[in-house]
Amino acid sequence: MLELREIHSYYGDSHILQGLSLQVGKGELVSILGRNGAGKTTTINSIIGFVPPRRGSVLFDNRKISGLPPYRVARMGIGLVPQGRRIFPTLTVAENLAIGARKAKNGRGDGWSVDRALEFFPSLQRRKTNKGNQLSGGEQQMVAIARALVANPKLLLMDEPSEGLAPIIVREIAEVIRQLKHEGYSILLVEQNFHLALRAADRVYVMNKGQIVHTSTPQELEADEEVKEKYLGV
Repeated sequence: MLELREIHSYYGDSHILQGLSLQVGKGELVSILGRNGAGKTTTINSIIGFVPPRRGSVLFDNRKISGLPPYRVARMGIGLVPQGRRIFPTLTVAENLAIGARKAKNGRGDGWSVDRALEFFPSLQRRKTNKGNQLSGGEQQMVAIARALVANPKLLLMDEPSEGLAPIIVREIAEVIRQLKHEGYSILLVEQNFHLALRAADRVYVMNKGQIVHTSTPQELEADEEVKEKYLGV
């Protein structure tokens, strides 16, 4: 479904991604782990089009999307849950979701609507008339996830969804991710929370200095003390 082929991405003259390649198959949950500055968020930004790669290719459904503007990438079926949530603080929960809503392209009746998203997140149903700046960090994160879902994407990019959240909320987010995987979503999850990243993943990549330095199943990474200590500090 998603393939990155030897991409090189820069911020100005800073060479961040240095020949990075990875894949996400249909219905697969793939996690990317790495320390701060490893290039994880730049990977997400290179896929969605915020930081177009200068070399290499990003393919989605066998179509090259690298170089396209972000709005076109989103319309092709890629949903983004950005780092830092980035919801609209002066709009209500319902308004935040309505802005991102799009009908499912397959025409099926089981797509995501604003009403379905509010049912999926009961705490947002209770707070749907509250503005974004009146929500807790966990509620804001749920809005960010729900906003991506109501666009009815084929693939979800999730960038640090547990960042800055209390442990009990992290467990809720982990359960949401597990449910979405159960529904058949393809998910690329960037995380520093080791246990969350491994919990539902089919495959994991470990990044260091803009490159993939390890690829394995979650179970294999869990057992690899050298990789965990050297690249993750676990």
